[in-house]
Amino acid sequence: MKKNKGYTLVEMIIVIAIIAILGGVSFITIGIIKESKRQSAVSELNNQMSSCLVRTKAVSTSTNSTSTPLCMVIKERTDGTYAIMTGYVNGSNITDSAGNALNPNKDENCEAVLSKEISKIEYQPATGQAWSGSDMIIQFIKSDGSTKYGGGSYVIYARKYGEKPYATISLDPVSGKHYVK
Repeated sequence: MKKNKGYTLVEMIIVIAIIAILGGVSFITIGIIKESKRQSAVSELNNQMSSCLVRTKAVSTSTNSTSTPLCMVIKERTDGTYAIMTGYVNGSNITDSAGNALNPNKDENCEAVLSKEISKIEYQPATGQAWSGSDMIIQFIKSDGSTKYGGGSYVIYARKYGEKPYATISLDPVSGKHYVK
């Protein structure tokens, strides 16, 4: 008589336990990676503000010999991410140094693109700090580092947290100092 060589119940339970453990570990790892991307995006936005201030104090005007001030633009791209661009105030427009309009969907115009984990950035301007258009514009004043535009709070929402703010970057319009809460 031929003996059936199938799996035993104990072997099957061991395989299921191993699969469950691996699934749990991967679930935790994915959560850690997403949290890291959220924190990295907040840090990147804060660092870009610092960079804009340093560049303003060093250059402040475009290289095409016009006296248009340097600024930082935060704008949503068509894919739902946010682009951070550096340009120059040219009347009511923001352009690159050659006078071309900045396009957040072109990577060559972007200083940085924030992670898809950031669902929304909401600008809450300090008094007199809002740009006339719909874009979020930060413009520092070369002489003292204060802001002409962009002072106030940048409330950052993450996909995981829905309608609750994930972090806030506050930009003091008088001193130009900024910090993450």
